Amino acid sequence: MGPSVGAPYENQIRQVQTSRDKNDKASTEYGLNRESCLSQLQSFHVLLNLPFDSMHCLLEGALSLGVKKLLKYYLYEIKEKPFTLDWLNQTILNYDFEYTETRDKPSELKEDHMKDDTTVSLHQSACQLWLLATILPLIVSPLISTEDAHWTNFLDLLEICRIVFSVDIPRWLVTYLQDLIDEYLSDYISLYAHLIPKQHFLIHFPDQILKFGSLMNYMCLRCESNHKYYKRLISVLTAYRNIPLFLARRDQLHQAYLWKKSLRHESRCGPIKSVKLEFAYYGKLIHAPGPDVSEVPWLDLNGVLFKSEQCYIVVGLQDYLAIFAFLKNIIVNPEVAFVCQDVRTVCRNVHASSYVISFANGLSVFRPQDMLVHSVFHAHSFNNGIAIVSKCCIVGQP
Repeated sequence: MGPSVGAPYENQIRQVQTSRDKNDKASTEYGLNRESCLSQLQSFHVLLNLPFDSMHCLLEGALSLGVKKLLKYYLYEIKEKPFTLDWLNQTILNYDFEYTETRDKPSELKEDHMKDDTTVSLHQSACQLWLLATILPLIVSPLISTEDAHWTNFLDLLEICRIVFSVDIPRWLVTYLQDLIDEYLSDYISLYAHLIPKQHFLIHFPDQILKFGSLMNYMCLRCESNHKYYKRLISVLTAYRNIPLFLARRDQLHQAYLWKKSLRHESRCGPIKSVKLEFAYYGKLIHAPGPDVSEVPWLDLNGVLFKSEQCYIVVGLQDYLAIFAFLKNIIVNPEVAFVCQDVRTVCRNVHASSYVISFANGLSVFRPQDMLVHSVFHAHSFNNGIAIVSKCCIVGQP
């Protein structure tokens, strides 16, 4: 590590450690509490060998602050308010969340949290904040001008999140990400005056993606979610004496139980129903060795839950737009197949950060290997039509 890289960090560490209060101004300004013990290792430095955690930097940092600043501006800092806090809370409460979204439904937004400048938090979990930021354009974009600088800055932040939270990131998209981050931070400073350390960290994201690959592989979201198991153990079993030893023993037993089974995610499905192809409306599309196929209402395949009549899948690209298909029926025998209604992607609505779609008249059958993204998507009402939002880039398209 060159001195130009480590000298500022070492200087900041000295300033933080000379203070008895770890929450003093220097600690807050630099985003540091103490020197990492890993720095004692040879040929290792935390600045060069550890990727940033996108959950803390974005979901609990830049994105949380971005949503907070944006809502505060529209609700309290301009004369002609496009909406009120009561209206926004009521709209979110009655929003048409789908089955993969209901567990992360945002909680009520409160005025006190909005006006509290001492923290970036809106008192939402990371997943709640992520979902709130994703659906916010569908809710409020019709009320906001396309030339609004604050809204444009927020859309840039959403696009940064979509790229960072993608698993497959082409090299050209990393270059675009660097330019986008520079533009976002420059505009943010002109609109809101100053940055927090977690926003500054975004500058290093493109280099870290080139060095480590997708930062999704290093995100703490799933790891912190696993803490719930241990928190429940303590509360249910009322173990308050030598908690570390108790948790270590229970974890050993839990891991031994898990290793008795296959480490692969087991596929599960709903009740199986036998259907004769000659009477099925999709019978001519299925090539089966026998006269019958097996249908299920839902299928958990490699950790993704598919439900008939409730989700969309991505099956292709056309003119740089994702091609979606509406899942109608799920077949599990003789092989897994999805009977889908064709969907036309009308356009990419940049102002609403979504894909506007409409239904077509055709039917198609797809296998899991035909999907470009191993995930499901949901459509929501938007401007007398329907639109699909995405939390990540679809096969390299921002």
